[in-house]
Amino acid sequence: MFSISQTSRGFFCLEWSSTEDGPKIISLDHIKIKNNFLEKSTLKKIITNYNLSIKDESNSLAVTINIDNVLISSVDTFQDKENDKIISWYESNIMGKDFCDNYYNYYYPMSCSDKSRFLIVSLPKKIKNNIIDSSNQLGFNIIYLSIDIFSAAVLVQHIYRSVISDKY
Repeated sequence: MFSISQTSRGFFCLEWSSTEDGPKIISLDHIKIKNNFLEKSTLKKIITNYNLSIKDESNSLAVTINIDNVLISSVDTFQDKENDKIISWYESNIMGKDFCDNYYNYYYPMSCSDKSRFLIVSLPKKIKNNIIDSSNQLGFNIIYLSIDIFSAAVLVQHIYRSVISDKY
């Protein structure tokens, strides 16, 4: 499997395969490309700059997008059975048609006191579509597409930013 994780300074690339003893790391490298996935050619540039060795064995691809490329918000709801109505109202009256035309909005339920709250992750459609289209053109099968904030290490780094050194 080939995994790509976007950072503010480029892309970490990792090739690994599963073995009877667990995952085996084949290769790891950091590609310093200033592009982001808003440009359709970014995935091709990453693969061109990385010496991919297992392409013939596996065409599986995992991509983690930097948090700087998404929007995070939340909306409160009061009754579980009314969630769809509140989300629909929120998209129509708060987000607006133009926003919803340009972003995929994902809703994750959270508990907060006596209210029900949804974490909203808004991913630009252009980024997701570029990744999917480019991976298909390059012969990859995307099996994982996520955002780095959902990594425990990144969350700790954001929370304790002033305490953690640059070496972390």
